[in-house]
Amino acid sequence: MLFRDRRTILVSMVLPAILMPILIFGSNRVSEMSEQAIASDSCVVILTGNAPDSVMESVGRAISAPGAAPVSLVGMDSPDRGMLDSDTVQAIVSARVHRKPVPEVVVHYREDLDRSRLAAGLVLDRLYTLRDSVRLEILAGRGAVLMHDSSFVEIRDIASPEALYGYEVGTMAMLFAMIFLLSGVSVAALDSIAGERERGSLETLLASGISRSAVAGSKLAAACTVGLVSVLVQTGSFLIIERTGLLGDVFPGRITGSAVTYLPMLLQVLPSALFAGSMVLYASASSATFRQAQLKFLPLLVAGVVPTLAPLFPGLEGRGLITAVPVAGLSLCLRDTLAGRPDLPWTLAAAGSTLAASALISRAVVNAISREDILSPAADPVPCPALLARKAFLYSGIVWAVSVISSIQLERVADGRTVLLVNQLLILLLPALYAALRFGLPGTGALRLRLPRPTPLLVAIPCAAAGLILTTGLYELVSTVLPTGGRAVQSFGDAMLPGSVSMTELLLLYCILPGIVEEFVFRGVLMGSLGLRKGWGPAGAILASAVVFGMFHFLYFRIIPTAFIGVMVGIAVVRSGSLLTGMIWHASSNALALLAAHPSLGMDFLVNPATVPAAAYPAAFAAVFLGLLLMKPPLRRD
Repeated sequence: MLFRDRRTILVSMVLPAILMPILIFGSNRVSEMSEQAIASDSCVVILTGNAPDSVMESVGRAISAPGAAPVSLVGMDSPDRGMLDSDTVQAIVSARVHRKPVPEVVVHYREDLDRSRLAAGLVLDRLYTLRDSVRLEILAGRGAVLMHDSSFVEIRDIASPEALYGYEVGTMAMLFAMIFLLSGVSVAALDSIAGERERGSLETLLASGISRSAVAGSKLAAACTVGLVSVLVQTGSFLIIERTGLLGDVFPGRITGSAVTYLPMLLQVLPSALFAGSMVLYASASSATFRQAQLKFLPLLVAGVVPTLAPLFPGLEGRGLITAVPVAGLSLCLRDTLAGRPDLPWTLAAAGSTLAASALISRAVVNAISREDILSPAADPVPCPALLARKAFLYSGIVWAVSVISSIQLERVADGRTVLLVNQLLILLLPALYAALRFGLPGTGALRLRLPRPTPLLVAIPCAAAGLILTTGLYELVSTVLPTGGRAVQSFGDAMLPGSVSMTELLLLYCILPGIVEEFVFRGVLMGSLGLRKGWGPAGAILASAVVFGMFHFLYFRIIPTAFIGVMVGIAVVRSGSLLTGMIWHASSNALALLAAHPSLGMDFLVNPATVPAAAYPAAFAAVFLGLLLMKPPLRRD
């Protein structure tokens, strides 16, 4: 009966089998055409600066050297960087001599323009080649013996092309398999219980002589079958295109396999299908309506996809304790299998852990169907602040996952400003506004949207400065336990202080906007709703919202210091009775940290532990403590 449902067959099997090859071919073709168009275009590069003529000539020869992409070099005394905005010029190279005898070469370009980004990369590669040749000349002039015709270090990759290609495909194979499984399973499972319950046909089925365990088992088997067939259809489509070359040279290699390698692959896909089917079926069984089941599918999709990302983490192999993690161990074993290194014992161990997790979820499905109150529950709970308080952590986790995924994807195609705006406005602010309106959070109550006394507003800025000093000290303590690599700190600094952005824009984007949006989200909606939980009170809400606030600042060395700032700001909001106090504190803290990053302003003592005197920490603590004491809520409370 399931396969007589034409919608199930069309959505979960036929459409993906047709669309996947078209999307792969189209994506590869568009990328090739884009690269060819950009590479065939001549890049215009301006060379300017006060370096000696010999240096300018060497730099000019290096930039305009023959290569894959032609470069048109133009000399100019004082070029206008606005030419980069119109894309008439792709890069501006400045070679200047300051106090040091070595000239400083700076490449200006636009990261958000394809031709400018390509030209900058091309110029940098050629300048690095020039730098290496100059170094060799200096070493040779100092008497160093250089070996130009031979090398005493040689690297040889003995991995076969098939193994390398299988490793690359296997890294993402379980991710796509899980997506196909969940999409196929969702078509059958979400409707099989929640949909039938809504139509009234489920009660008729349960009223028959069939046991409820048998009903649950049959629906689980049907859902897993659809998901498994969907994966097999996609895999077959992939292999046919790869082996026959129907769409041309789409894939860079071939996967070699035999019965010895396909058996572990089968052992990896079957438990994953059962895991996906049991998860989605439980979402359907525990939902009163089909709409509720659909809303639960998004967190289930995240929960199913996250373990499949294990092959992306360096150092993880399909052996050892990782095989005890459901799906994650199978993902690593599948990668090794496609790379030609199947390990049947560890594959069995990984399959066993996934089957055990699937059995637990399947048992919950049987229990859900077996209970009468689950089959005919009361009406949907009315949205209210108390309901939001119960689901606050679930919603925060979903938003966090979306924020992480979107940031990773957007960083590849957009600059830091675009990523920041998308995260702040679309991913944080919109869901928070919807939650506040949907669940009816009181504006002057939980959200604290009211004017405070003048004192908290005046005290917030000096408290932010003192709190920043305390945060700097805490960061120094954290770094002794969690060392922060120089590259991570430098990358964060580059993202925070892009050279082409004016100070006004930096203050708006990195200080005022986060101060308003993040305070409304974390100290307004989240802390306000958590404060309604029974037994939590203001202290529990402040601490919990601060931890979530820290987790949203993804870099590990920022989580604890940021959570500490969240605690201070949360206390200020509760003490003053106004969210505006937190917004001013937050924006001031970001602004002071931003200004302290400029050495010329002489404010680096706020963020540099090496320049903070020991006596500053107790003084800063006293200032924050006194400032929080001075903050009192307004006399009139709504």
